[in-house]
Amino acid sequence: MTMTKQLTLKEKWLQDRPFLEEIARFHEVIETILDQVPFKVEKMKNLDAAKDEFNRGIPVLKCEHVTVPIFEQACQALKALTSLADYKEVPEPFRASCSSLGKVMEQDEAFIRAVIHSLMNEDYQTLGEIIEKHQLNEGIIWFLGWTALSYVLQPHLSELQQWERQQSWNREYCPTCGALPNMAQLKRSNKGRKRHLICGCCRSQWLYKRMGCPYCKNEDPNLLRIMEINEEEDIRVDVCNSCNSYIKVYTNKGEEEAALLDWMTLHLDLLLKERGYVKMGTHLINI
Repeated sequence: MTMTKQLTLKEKWLQDRPFLEEIARFHEVIETILDQVPFKVEKMKNLDAAKDEFNRGIPVLKCEHVTVPIFEQACQALKALTSLADYKEVPEPFRASCSSLGKVMEQDEAFIRAVIHSLMNEDYQTLGEIIEKHQLNEGIIWFLGWTALSYVLQPHLSELQQWERQQSWNREYCPTCGALPNMAQLKRSNKGRKRHLICGCCRSQWLYKRMGCPYCKNEDPNLLRIMEINEEEDIRVDVCNSCNSYIKVYTNKGEEEAALLDWMTLHLDLLLKERGYVKMGTHLINI
């Protein structure tokens, strides 16, 4: 008797979109590397002590009165990711940049901590100075740094998001790290479908008003429109003709594991770019 392999959600998604196979192999290597990084998940402390700061609009990772214990783990993860230089599945320019990054880390012990600290605190001026000093690729440092941070933050996200919802965060930027969203999902509720934004860096989710551009706050219905994609039954694109931006929206449920990963819909970013729209959400992969 022949046994049929049960495809995972990601495998099914990729089977229907074979043009994503190359970038999928790249992300599989990243997952393999990060899964081998040993780190202990420490309990968060004093979340409630951050209420005043948080309610003033300060994201959790930047609140002075709470510590999310991910800094050391993120440094370990970022260091591990330099081994991407050793994998043939990784594009050659990326491998070369990872090799250069690894050498810098060996020569400058403070470098890796400075990168993670700058990303967590949105100190992009310092980050730019560090990158320029060592003549590294800014896009790759950004990608690797946030890939590391997002990975070590995942065990804390459920607790963080539950607390953030209790505080009724309703701003357009991420309540956890402060980045702008790059995707959204419509979720059913007793009062109809509600829009949840998804962070482009740490993958946090938060409730946001159904109508309106999360980038320029435009609410003029004459300047907002929905773009349906023939090839993507459960993904639509909300565009804003005020700031010329767009956000990809997953309109179903059950395939979040694949549908809410930005790189799984890169073909839509290319399509929108051809049509003159700008990807304004914070994202790790430049198109």
